[in-house]
Amino acid sequence: MRYYFLFFLVSTLLNAKETVEVFAEHVVATEDQFDAVGDVLILYNNSLLKSKKAHYDKNSSLLTLDGNVEMIGENENRVSSEHLVLDTSTKAVEFQQLHITADDGIWINASRASKKEEVYKIYDSRLSSCDPVNPDWTIDFGKATYYKDDNYMTLKDASLSFFDQKVFYFPFFAFPTLNERTTGLLFPNFKYSSTEGFAYEQPIFYVPTENIDVEFNPQVRTQRGFGGHVTTRFVDSNHSQGEFRTGYFKNYDTYAEKNELNNEHYGFEFLYNSTDFLPKSDFFDHYKSGLYVNSTYLNDLEYLNLQKNTASSLISSNLIESRMNAFVYDSKNYMGLYGKYYIDMSKENNKETIQELPTLHYHKYMEYLISNKLFFTFDARMHNYTRAKGS
Repeated sequence: MRYYFLFFLVSTLLNAKETVEVFAEHVVATEDQFDAVGDVLILYNNSLLKSKKAHYDKNSSLLTLDGNVEMIGENENRVSSEHLVLDTSTKAVEFQQLHITADDGIWINASRASKKEEVYKIYDSRLSSCDPVNPDWTIDFGKATYYKDDNYMTLKDASLSFFDQKVFYFPFFAFPTLNERTTGLLFPNFKYSSTEGFAYEQPIFYVPTENIDVEFNPQVRTQRGFGGHVTTRFVDSNHSQGEFRTGYFKNYDTYAEKNELNNEHYGFEFLYNSTDFLPKSDFFDHYKSGLYVNSTYLNDLEYLNLQKNTASSLISSNLIESRMNAFVYDSKNYMGLYGKYYIDMSKENNKETIQELPTLHYHKYMEYLISNKLFFTFDARMHNYTRAKGS
C-alpha cells in the first residue's frame, strides 16, 4: 500500500521510554517493525535524522538508515553518512562513509565510525578546517578514540600535511578535549646548548578554584644546574586580576666559577591591574578609577633569563623597573599617584640608585571662567626623588 504520512508516531515498536517520530512518503508498519521510504525524517532522542529509507526491527532494537543520511544533534553538529545503524536499547551507533561538520568550522571525513556508551571511535579519517575540496592543511589518522566521560582523545598513525605534503608523523598522540582549565601536565620544553647541556622543563598546571590557577615549572640543565619557578594567577573581581611569580635556580659550582655567575638566582614578580578599585558608596559612585602594579625583585638578571625560551628574548638591560600607577577622576578633576622603583644590576648594591617615590598629579579639566569667552585649566605635578646614599 502506497500512501503519504504527514505524521507517523511509532511508540509501540519501542520500549515505553523511547519514542520515534517518523515522517516519510511511504511507511509500512507491523507490530514488530516498520519500513519508511522517500524523504524520511526521524526525530529521536533530541536528534534529527534524514535519509532515503529507514528500517526498524523491534526484536533486534536496530534502527537502520540508508542513502544520504544526515544527523543533527543537540549541539548543532552535523553528521553525514551513507549508512547508519542505531541500537535503540544501548544507544550504540555505527556509521559508514562518514562526514562530520562542527560549529567551529572543523570537518572530518572517515570510512567508518562507532559509538558505544561514552566511547567514540573513528577510522581512516581526515580532519581540517579549510575548503574540503582543496584544503591547505589536513590531519590524517588511522584511528581516533574519544572518551567523552574522561574528556580525552587519542590518535593513532596521525600525520600533518600542508598542500598534500606530509610535514609531521605521530605514531600516537593524546590530548584533552576540555574547553575549560583543568589540572594536569602541559607540553614540556626541550633545549640543548654546548654550554648548558640538555635542558628539560615540565610545566605542571594546578586549578584549585575557579578564579585561581598555579603553574609549576621545574627545570634541569645537565651541565649548569637545576631549579624552577611558580606562577599563581588569580581573578579577584570582574574588573581586576593579578599574577605572582617566584623562582630559584642553583648553579653547579664549576659552571658558576667558569662563567662568573652567582651560585644562586632568585626573585619574584607581581603584576596586578584593576579598572575600578574604589569602594562602593554614594560619594565614590560618580568617580572612575584604575590601578596598575608591576613590581620585580631579583638578585641578578639570570633569574629572568632562565624563564626565556629563546636567546632573542634574553634581557640585557641592567636597569629593572617596578611601577605603580593609581588614578581617580570624574568629569571635572583627575588625581594620580605614581611610583617607580629601579634596581641597577650593574652595581654591587642599590643604595645610589635614584628612585621616584612618589609622584602626585592633579589636573583640572577645561572650564568656563566668564560666560563662554574665557576658559581655564590647571595641571600640577609633584615629584619626590630619593636614594639611600647621595643627594
